Amino acid sequence: DTMRTGADALARAAASLSGRPVECVRITATQSMSMFLVAHLAHLTTSCPGTRLEIVATRDQLSLACREADIALRMRRPPDTGDLVVRKIGQAAMSLYASRALANRCSIPSNRLDIAQLPIIASMRDAGLSRQESWIADNLKSNTVAMRISETTLRRDAVVAGHGAALLPCFAGDAIPELVRVLEPPE
Repeated sequence: DTMRTGADALARAAASLSGRPVECVRITATQSMSMFLVAHLAHLTTSCPGTRLEIVATRDQLSLACREADIALRMRRPPDTGDLVVRKIGQAAMSLYASRALANRCSIPSNRLDIAQLPIIASMRDAGLSRQESWIADNLKSNTVAMRISETTLRRDAVVAGHGAALLPCFAGDAIPELVRVLEPPE
């Protein structure tokens, strides 16, 4: 294993010294962070002309040391092995979103939204492994989990269609006029 790590480090160092421009950069990110990257492709491609981007949307730990990916964007758990540079580059706010139509159906006479009436669209992850699912379990106990959908984009589409409310990244939810924030982003 030590020999493999050393060989991988040597290969990366040799590639960086070759003087040739990088032709391809593979970025691995969670699906929500991949959505963010795709929304900002114009900026990424103009700031790195001549570089082809590959975006791999996965929660799997791809090996940076073995060049399965060049950059890994992770929400909480940075890799802890290898000679990698790890840094926090920002935060992504999340909030509970519903369609305007669903919010109108779930309002009480004073035109205020009755959050307890909202059916919830949750992910497939266990509350012990996911901050979002843990927040739902702790704060929306009286709500019915109407469905579980594994992918962020599919949960967003189900919310737009009016099937329930879901925690979504604010950059995704705020960009869709048919959606309303049910709550301000939780901590």
